Amino acid sequence: MRRAALHAVRAIAATIFIASSGCSQDPLRIQVVADDDILRDAAAYVLTVFPGLECTSLVLNGGRYDLARTSTPALRRRVTSKDDLGVIDQLELGFAAVDVRAVDADDTPLARRCYEPAPTSTEVQFVLARFLPAGSTFTVEDPVAFRAGPGSKTMSVLVKRADGTPIPGAFVSIGSRYALGETAADGRVLIGTPTTAPMLDELVNIEVYGVKDSAVQGRVVVAPQPACPEETWSISLPERPAGAAGQAHVAVSGSVVFAIRADERVPLKAAIDVYRSLRGRRQMERVATSTVPRFGVIAAARDPRDGLHTIAIGGEDGIVRVLRYDATLRELTTTTSIAAGALIPPGRARFESIAIGSVSSGDTLDLFASAPEIVPAVVRFESPSPGRFGPALPALPLDDHGARAIALHDLSGDSRPEVVATAPDATYVFSWEGTGLAEPAPERVLRNVSGRPAFGPLNPLANAGDDLVLADETSGSGTADDTITFVDAGGGALQSLGSVPSGRGAAAAFVGDLNGDGKADVLALNRDGDTYAIFAGDARGHFVRANTCMARGGPSEAVAIDLDGDDVNEAVVVLEDGKELAVLGSAPP
Repeated sequence: MRRAALHAVRAIAATIFIASSGCSQDPLRIQVVADDDILRDAAAYVLTVFPGLECTSLVLNGGRYDLARTSTPALRRRVTSKDDLGVIDQLELGFAAVDVRAVDADDTPLARRCYEPAPTSTEVQFVLARFLPAGSTFTVEDPVAFRAGPGSKTMSVLVKRADGTPIPGAFVSIGSRYALGETAADGRVLIGTPTTAPMLDELVNIEVYGVKDSAVQGRVVVAPQPACPEETWSISLPERPAGAAGQAHVAVSGSVVFAIRADERVPLKAAIDVYRSLRGRRQMERVATSTVPRFGVIAAARDPRDGLHTIAIGGEDGIVRVLRYDATLRELTTTTSIAAGALIPPGRARFESIAIGSVSSGDTLDLFASAPEIVPAVVRFESPSPGRFGPALPALPLDDHGARAIALHDLSGDSRPEVVATAPDATYVFSWEGTGLAEPAPERVLRNVSGRPAFGPLNPLANAGDDLVLADETSGSGTADDTITFVDAGGGALQSLGSVPSGRGAAAAFVGDLNGDGKADVLALNRDGDTYAIFAGDARGHFVRANTCMARGGPSEAVAIDLDGDDVNEAVVVLEDGKELAVLGSAPP
């Protein structure tokens, strides 16, 4: 019996998938087969049931469990004996996956399922095999194919020992659901068949386990798995009064964070809170609060002419308001109002996005705003003197579409920011040339890609400038996942590095080193799913989905700032539908 089981281990590696045309399943008894050394070392066994696509509950050992439709495991049962894993009495799932692992006393995985025969009405059998050791390695031989995205259909994986010799008979799988195959005599396995290709669009950690060489034991993954970000500080914002509109928005100027929220005392009015880092820690303190007539989107920058913080608010009444703060973060002047004139008549539409910075020259400020319900373009205002902005200048056209989001960032490395504008069906990059912003060349327009932008060095080994991440909250529908897209902006051209599912309501993204390996990772904020999706990067423009973490409440916005002076940015995020601000940083190693 045991010899037959071990032969089965060498033959195939696959999670059990239970499919049915309806929403029910006959009882299934979970049984485990393993070598004596695994049974001796195992302190517990973990049964995980993943949610299906149609129905969302199951009955395990007589107890009913509701399964949320998320990308994280829906039900995890830990028992001390493999014989207590239980019976799935009723599986109300159109399609489900079931996984079993053995863990030691510290909950470190020792072994996992690697063979299950076709399900019967009475039994599902799991044969457990050891993980590879930390000293073993594996490589992805074709990094282009490894890139997450619709084009990722195959990749070659080489499993080898620390001395470089290949390991045959190793089972390679993606994450905790998908098994892909067994390495050949040269230690290689080619992943990519009509069955497995769709799985490569949402890469998680790659695991290698179950080798014939019994001296090789343990686990390896493609990169250090980023832990869930550590929340080091948070503050509750006052509740909005009846009639108040909008949620909180945040902006950064230097080392200062500005947050706009509804004024809890007066409907329609808004308050701006000013925060600075708290004695070099990953925390902030509120040092000032100002009141403005209307709520709206916000942007902030230092004016190079006098060094003062200049805050612009694109109000929901079609008026831009400007505030100024000195070095002590005290509000200096009365709010200045700018009407966009004939381009955006006051009261006709609210601003969707706003940005401020030194684009036309290094000794002035430019302000950009969008109201896509009225103007299919980006409106620009020039500042003739500190604190003052002139009338609206000729707009930046966006092919008959308004801008969903605007951001200023130096993508070319010339110390002058470009204007990044995203329309519903394209992303545009405008650069200053001579006396004005030039219409972007075709290679500076990325068609069929949109979203709220974030910036960082996604591909530093190929180009010196920063790149783009676009979080597209409109790509999904209902319970479908939205996407984020990685964009290489080096060399003057925009090149998509692939789009991957993020979660429901991909509202924003943050770029930073989340696993301490010195390479940029991406944190996607999923507003409707109440999750953070972490994508680990390799500094070559390749990303794998490495973790999914729960958020305390719908995260909707993030800005990057180095609060503790370690040259690694933290994320200041808006949570709970604008009711909280929080600081997220990489978890301690």
